[in-house]
Amino acid sequence: MIVEDPEPEQESHPERAGLDTSGCMPHAVSYDQGYNVTVVEDAATTRDAEFNDMIVPANHVHAAFMSALGFAYGKIVKADEYLK
Repeated sequence: MIVEDPEPEQESHPERAGLDTSGCMPHAVSYDQGYNVTVVEDAATTRDAEFNDMIVPANHVHAAFMSALGFAYGKIVKADEYLK
């Protein structure tokens, strides 16, 4: 996840890396603080989750988090797009 200061002339450009997919959500609150949030979705990973005695496959967990983040907090991109 990349969190960029909306005022690029300032030195503060906080970035987060190496997050589990579910770990991206708490950092997206930076959006509410005025930062621009970009999530590099194929640079995050997760594992199967359990909810109400049901196993949710990791790819479904990841997709649900990315969908929520993209809808409410920021831009979702692939690594190759971000690295251009």
